Amino acid sequence: MITDPIFLSISTVVSVTALVMGAYIFFRNPHLGISRAFFGVMALLSVTSALDYMFLSASSLAEAMLMVRLLEFCLVCLFGGFLYLATFFALQSDCAVFVRHRVSYMIMVVFSGAFAATFLTKVELGPDGWFVPNSPEMLGVGLIILTYLGYSLHVLNAAHHASRDPRYGTVVAGLTLAIALPFAYALMTSLFELLGIAFPSPLAPAYLITSAMFFYAIVRERLFDILPSVDSPRVTMKFPSIKLENGRSYAVEEKGTDTSFHIFASELNVGRKGLIISRRHPEQIREEYGLRNTPMIWLAHRPTKDAVSPSNLPLLERTVMRFMSEGGNTVVLVEGLDKMIMETSSEKAMRFLFDLEDEALVRDSRLILSFDPEGLSERDLALLMRDMVVLDHDGLAVVRPSAPGIDLSETVTISLSSRQSA
Repeated sequence: MITDPIFLSISTVVSVTALVMGAYIFFRNPHLGISRAFFGVMALLSVTSALDYMFLSASSLAEAMLMVRLLEFCLVCLFGGFLYLATFFALQSDCAVFVRHRVSYMIMVVFSGAFAATFLTKVELGPDGWFVPNSPEMLGVGLIILTYLGYSLHVLNAAHHASRDPRYGTVVAGLTLAIALPFAYALMTSLFELLGIAFPSPLAPAYLITSAMFFYAIVRERLFDILPSVDSPRVTMKFPSIKLENGRSYAVEEKGTDTSFHIFASELNVGRKGLIISRRHPEQIREEYGLRNTPMIWLAHRPTKDAVSPSNLPLLERTVMRFMSEGGNTVVLVEGLDKMIMETSSEKAMRFLFDLEDEALVRDSRLILSFDPEGLSERDLALLMRDMVVLDHDGLAVVRPSAPGIDLSETVTISLSSRQSA
């Protein structure tokens, strides 16, 4: 067939590109749920593209039937993967069912893929290779795929309208088009067949465009990176006289988080770019303080875009360090230290803080820690007093006498061990 070399090259490019992109994101953040989901989707896209060409160029009817059934199985699983990936961009209420029943959902996708594969009982040989003619069976497979596609577009559309970040909305809109393109291409070929118009049936061109759009969204728009941005909080400054010094770290001793957030807001109002790590939901913080552009990380066990498990301190550390490296005029607020200690250990949480403190010093950034003294041991309090400027709920410096019997020599050990493991 004349088109074989063309579609072979396109299928090869799609397969390699999809695998490279998936592996790039996975190895960059292997502990992040969205990275693992993206790798799985890209692997399915790679296999589907290869099977598409193998079906097109099958040497016999039996081989063509085997290839098309494998192709339809992977195609259904691919769109099921698109839906699962889309839930990472949604609000928590939209994807709660996937969080609670993740394994059941995957089983359902595999079952629906196998069910769709059994529908296809007829293929024909045309001038460009084997193809599946229009039939009620093909319509049934299309309805299964359309169900996953429709729900994916609904979730992405909700995320698009809920986001306050124009850049994020643009990326989500692009992903919406990328996900819908393979189905639209297949629908177009079916319509051309009904009209008697000759049109190449392979999906490789659509897969190539989809891969390119995913690549643009992730690499060009840096979809999984947290970028500094200027913001204007909607709060009255409670501590206008407090000026944080470049490269310094501050620990605010308080029961709630009000003092820390007001100090953080005062830094944003002078043009600095901030990042918040908190146990509170980002939407609550944005509503209370009028923050629209400030990126936030939610300490929660949720597979959402802005959520990171409080036990995953290495991922939190890498994220904050990348944020600080984008520009020296940054300020980072960390709230939820007791939750990190509970999920990991006191030593790991303190090591995490010391690493961020060192990075803030190197990058001329500012680090603000909100903590409740009753949730920390005397040793941890002594370490904070030694390495950070401690403020009370009025923003005044705290001078606390060292507790007897506390050995602070471990501070050096923790700092050195954290650097060696980095």
